[in-house]
Amino acid sequence: MTVPFGTRGLEFRPVETFELIDTAFRVSDAVTGKPVEKALVRVFLQDAMREQESLLVREPIPGHYTMQHRARPDLHYVIQSKGYNHVYGDLPEQGEGQVIEVALVPGLRSPVLVQDADTLAVIPGATFRNASGDCVATTGAAGEALLEGPRAEGKLRVEAKGFAPRKWYASWYTNNVYMDPQPASENH
Repeated sequence: MTVPFGTRGLEFRPVETFELIDTAFRVSDAVTGKPVEKALVRVFLQDAMREQESLLVREPIPGHYTMQHRARPDLHYVIQSKGYNHVYGDLPEQGEGQVIEVALVPGLRSPVLVQDADTLAVIPGATFRNASGDCVATTGAAGEALLEGPRAEGKLRVEAKGFAPRKWYASWYTNNVYMDPQPASENH
């Protein structure tokens, strides 16, 4: 092998290899039984936003989703679609070719956990406000709130004492809100 002049510190490492398997999801409306199109389906290890393990394989059939993901234990999934409750579940360890049937319930009902972005401590008393300024939910002592109903849809503003406000969408595919502490100069 020829190394170009002036090149130092080259290191060759083996590439991680892993097997990908396919898991099919059949998503339908729990009331009408019709297929749900344009749903977000994600397979993840612990946090759907940070540790996504899946890749969507396009299928032309409405309500049919095939996810390609690593063959590993302790995987979970989340399915979301506008106007439906979010569905979280554990991925069974059956391997290649399994089909998971999911019926989405109309409405919005999403549990959310609000945490300090630096320490991951829960934040009680954080409020979620919609575009009209209405308070749609407040976190309890465990930092959890339940976003539900049409007032909680769309863009929300999350506010907590000592933390910078942030935008939040109830349709996002993670149930964690990470708040940044407000700079000391802005605390009055």
